[in-house]
Amino acid sequence: MIRLRPGAARGRFRNHWLDARFSFSFGDYQDPAFDGWSDLIVLNDDRVAPGAGFAEHPHRDVEVMSYPIAGAVEHRDSLGHVATMRPGDVHLM
Repeated sequence: MIRLRPGAARGRFRNHWLDARFSFSFGDYQDPAFDGWSDLIVLNDDRVAPGAGFAEHPHRDVEVMSYPIAGAVEHRDSLGHVATMRPGDVHLM
């Protein structure tokens, strides 16, 4: 069953460069009523300040999809690959 969950009802993390909303339990935000949906375990809305971003980190045993809605997002991986995504692009890794 799919349940609608307004943004204000989701988990949230915010600091000086990131404003993130979590649809499911993620990091320090834990909600047993929302621990994923089938194989989908993370559905985050991350708003990243210009020029900022996540430090290098692993994505072990997961597939990641990024879909920017504004601006541009640069992704670098540990193999030296670099991709710049813009609105309308979908990036899978």
